Amino acid sequence: MTSGERDGHQRLGDASTAAVRHVLARASTDRAQVVIVVGARGSGKSCLLDVARRAAEETGHLVLIAHGAPDGRASQLGAVIELIAGRPDLPAGLDAVARGTGARDVAVLRVELLRYLQHLCADQRVCVVIDDLDLMDRESIEMFTFALNRLDREPLAAFVSSRRRPGWSRATSWMVDPLSEEQLVGELVRRGVAAEPARACAHAARGLPGMAIALAEGLTAAQRAGVAALPALVRPPRSLLEQPSQFLASLPAEMQRALVVVAADEGGNVVAIRRALAHLGEDPTLVEAAEAHGLLEVDGPVVRFVDPWWRPAAYHLVAPASRRAAHRALAIAYDAPHHAVARAWQLAAAETGRNDEVADALGLIGLDTARRSSVRSAAAILDRAIDFAATPEVRERLQLDALEVALDGLELDRARELAGRIEPRSAETAIAVVETLELCGLPVTTSESCDADEPWARRRRERVAIEDAARGGRLVDRRSTGGGVAGTVRHLIARAQWFRHAARLAEARRSLLHAESLLTPSCRELAATVHVLQADLDQLAGRLDDGERRLELARPTAAWTRAMVEYVASRCDAARHPSSAPPWAARAGVDVASDPLATVRSRVARASRLRDAVGLDELAVQADDLGLPIEACEATLASMEASIQAGGWIGASAHRALVDRLWGHGVHAWDRRIEALEGAIEPSSARDVSCLSQAERRVAEAVGSGMTNREAAAGLFLSVKTVDFHLQQIYRKLDLRSRTELAVVMSAQRIELRRVASR
Repeated sequence: MTSGERDGHQRLGDASTAAVRHVLARASTDRAQVVIVVGARGSGKSCLLDVARRAAEETGHLVLIAHGAPDGRASQLGAVIELIAGRPDLPAGLDAVARGTGARDVAVLRVELLRYLQHLCADQRVCVVIDDLDLMDRESIEMFTFALNRLDREPLAAFVSSRRRPGWSRATSWMVDPLSEEQLVGELVRRGVAAEPARACAHAARGLPGMAIALAEGLTAAQRAGVAALPALVRPPRSLLEQPSQFLASLPAEMQRALVVVAADEGGNVVAIRRALAHLGEDPTLVEAAEAHGLLEVDGPVVRFVDPWWRPAAYHLVAPASRRAAHRALAIAYDAPHHAVARAWQLAAAETGRNDEVADALGLIGLDTARRSSVRSAAAILDRAIDFAATPEVRERLQLDALEVALDGLELDRARELAGRIEPRSAETAIAVVETLELCGLPVTTSESCDADEPWARRRRERVAIEDAARGGRLVDRRSTGGGVAGTVRHLIARAQWFRHAARLAEARRSLLHAESLLTPSCRELAATVHVLQADLDQLAGRLDDGERRLELARPTAAWTRAMVEYVASRCDAARHPSSAPPWAARAGVDVASDPLATVRSRVARASRLRDAVGLDELAVQADDLGLPIEACEATLASMEASIQAGGWIGASAHRALVDRLWGHGVHAWDRRIEALEGAIEPSSARDVSCLSQAERRVAEAVGSGMTNREAAAGLFLSVKTVDFHLQQIYRKLDLRSRTELAVVMSAQRIELRRVASR
């Protein structure tokens, strides 16, 4: 601290170890330092003092500690006794106090405390930590005030916490500001509280970390895990409310009843609270009376408790029946259309049994929450709505709403659990259950028709149509994939399949990566689908090991995905061992495709088995017309293989065009099959390389064998620039456009030379 900060305030959002160490260093080298940490109860003052204690212990300070009494039962000089307990060489008066004997003359004892602290500082550095000064007895406060304000050149640092700043002239104030709600949520989640109860506790704590932690500790284990409904008002453990409860219980009875109504309204709407008080037969001006007593603060249309700990204490001042009466009065007060959410929660808090009106109101809130923010928050609200449903019709409708929210948010474990609890009373509900189980990868059989014009029947028809289009190589319209995260994932997976069939492998991979990033841990079947489709892309790219590893990760349960695993595994095996596994023996993938892709694959497989080169050429043209370039290339490759098996030759230009096209698409799965064709390139189609100089010939052979320019330069003892120059001359003389064409030409030249040598 600078000298100018002594009379001012320093605001700390978090416990600052650096600031604490700075104070300790100043006290050791300059003069005694006294820091008052000011903040509301539960704001984190004790946390900051804990930081100070640890820092002092690490730097070799003697640490003296005293605490206030949170329950308001501070004994006379109890804090002073705690501070000096067990210390040797105490002055006579302090020693008698520590032993519980002798007179307790504060005027004498405070001087002894000052001299004792000075005595300790003569031999060592001292750190005094006083927590909750304002909760100590009057005598202890007087002694600490006297002693700490009169220390000057001693190597002593004192850290004192209080809800109000005491009038200490030599002290520096640190204001502990409230944390943001997101910071509190993060802290509670780190402590093992689920996101939704953490958010409820953080909201009720109003920025106070201590209160947020206490509220979370007041929940049951199931409530902390997010699997049980939260109470209307989250409250900390009863022991922490003892002092505020005693204080509020001492107020007049009518004031207590008014505070119960204020505590029952989460939003603190002044108008609604006044109307509720009037409905209960109480005086609406009690709000202003409580404000005058320093209990409430009215900020425009909102009223809050001055101390956040008073709200849970006030709420439990009366019996449960009286609390429910307060909620009913508030529900009546919230009669405007824009008060629908507040009214629904008040009705729910007031109700003790099943009620369809309450269930419907909560159901609407749940659906609105799903559209606006969190699926999990919506799920908790809809669960509460289902519990309130009195009739089977309302219950089933709310269950379907909850099912839709869970599916759209990709919370598939919850969706499966909901589906297991539903007893279908209509064909529409039966379709919803079947749709859910299928999306979760569970085998189901159903005789229900999807032709009806009902929401779930339409939803199922649209999903089947999307999958059929994607598996047939047809483009999927984004609008047909539905909303929510689930709609985005369906669209990305469908687009990835279309990109794959259109030979746009990089774009297909990006779509799958995007879809994978959106999946939740419960989306096991969707994750398996993504893995299998990625494995298919890997095998097309010639990365067979990667593809097989992805297949091992997939572990699907749905029939189509299992068939895809077998298809990709068969293609990987055929690509790895083309001689032992003939291409026509590999799975054609007809069973994992729909038209037109399924028809093309079936015809290509049949023509390959019949060695029908002409038919395969025609199928290649048809596949190109349908936007299926990979199937077109495979048909062309199979046609060339059929021609060779019939004893014919293949043209070098056709061979080069096929290689260029496949490699341009990033397809290397058939490189070994293409390499096997090189021995059957028509001799007359080989280009004449006699026009090349001897140096150019050597560079052409090196680059044509697959070397990079740098590798060719190193192998031929040339510079890279020389290799670049020779390549330009080679391309010009042979009328080539790429290294791929050069590789084909040099391969044909080698074959021709072998033929000549064998004659």
